Amino acid sequence: MAKKLSIITHPNPILRKKTVDVSVSQLADQTFQAFLDVLSVTMKEADGIGLAAIQTGELVSVAVVMMDEGPMHFINPKIISYSKKKQSEAEACLSVPGVAGTVARATEIRVQALDRKGEELLFVAHDYFARVLQHEIDHLNGILYIDRAEKIWDDAEKKKKA
Repeated sequence: MAKKLSIITHPNPILRKKTVDVSVSQLADQTFQAFLDVLSVTMKEADGIGLAAIQTGELVSVAVVMMDEGPMHFINPKIISYSKKKQSEAEACLSVPGVAGTVARATEIRVQALDRKGEELLFVAHDYFARVLQHEIDHLNGILYIDRAEKIWDDAEKKKKA
């Protein structure tokens, strides 16, 4: 099994940097493909549903999201359009441990990206999948969910009250 990477946590300034796009030649490199596998392992072992490369200190525009069929990599993802309809829901983040918050996100987004083979993806994401992608793409632009949160709470306090 591939090794696991360390996840950087807030307030590390790396999390506020913008990532750079991955070139086609970089994407084809075996070392980079191995990095994508390690990114997936890191997300799974941390019980995450998504992870951006920047959360491991790599300033490349890559996010991995857990899908029903397994992890899927989104290379150089861009949100082309957002629905006007938004929904506020709770979010948390592996890079902001111990807290959660309510964030309003578009319920539908149109996304352009590459898959790990370099094939172009153009699709519409809805609801929860749209929320996860917005969260991960924000990471690639140096934005944390706590920057957008309407309300933030301490996870430990919530568990004590339950």
